[in-house]
Amino acid sequence: MDTDVLNIINLSKSFKKRQVLKNVSFKIKAGDIVGFVGPNASGKTTTMKCCVGLLKRIAGDVEIVGQSITKKYEEAVKNVLWIPDQNAFYENFSANTNLKIYTPFYRDIDKEDFDAATEKVGLYHRMKDNVGTYSLGMTRRLALAKCLIIKPKLILMDEPLNGLDPVGVEVFKNMVVELSTNYGMSFLISSHNLNVLSDICHRIVTINNGTVLGEIDVRNNTIRVVKLVVEDADVVIDLLKKNFNIDATQAENKQLLFDLDKSLIPNVIKLVASKDRIISISTAIDLEKTYIDLFRGAKIE
Repeated sequence: MDTDVLNIINLSKSFKKRQVLKNVSFKIKAGDIVGFVGPNASGKTTTMKCCVGLLKRIAGDVEIVGQSITKKYEEAVKNVLWIPDQNAFYENFSANTNLKIYTPFYRDIDKEDFDAATEKVGLYHRMKDNVGTYSLGMTRRLALAKCLIIKPKLILMDEPLNGLDPVGVEVFKNMVVELSTNYGMSFLISSHNLNVLSDICHRIVTINNGTVLGEIDVRNNTIRVVKLVVEDADVVIDLLKKNFNIDATQAENKQLLFDLDKSLIPNVIKLVASKDRIISISTAIDLEKTYIDLFRGAKIE
């Protein structure tokens, strides 16, 4: 039976007279990778801070692995790790010392786990250096090492991709998928990098002005971009238009791009393949298009 690792129940929060969260509710199950998407000041960071008890006087509740943060705070938060958008490490301490400060709260860590984690994120030879000498991207990698070492049931990440170079982004993606698949760890990831979210997330929770708008099932969403690499692009464009009323756009390297309900993909492949035109085909959720459709003209209240 699936387990609710995070259950946010009618969460509301106000700062003075301004209500910034309005009955926010959603769940995350074991092993889920969930994106948290919305414009700036939509309530993403506030939601995460409420989940780890950094903001008090909330209405509603948050349960982490079945434990309420308002009733059994210590029992709840020992299962969650929050990685904020700003550097949360002590700059005057070495990376080694920083990790050793944080990890005992969760569990005893042996040296092999510690070394393996820092090696995996590419920081093994810089662990004796003060964090103040690290670049922003390196502090992000150090945060990933902390995830690997602690292995909590739930990780909340607020803009974790800021400052990461392309190699760092690839490390991040691989590590999140590995921790989810191999250890059943769950993630709530706030980011404006929609390409990365569409690659790794199972679902996307959308929020604006403190209200959850809904969810996008990335694995089963029907709005997809099809990338079809073909010979004789003009012939295939005509086939798609005549048979499916699809308006395909020709890009470089013999590539055609078009939106398509996923239920039609087998029929399109069958038609084009019968004419011996396909070189390769791939599909992806057009999350950016969905985002723009949802939030175009959104205003901060």
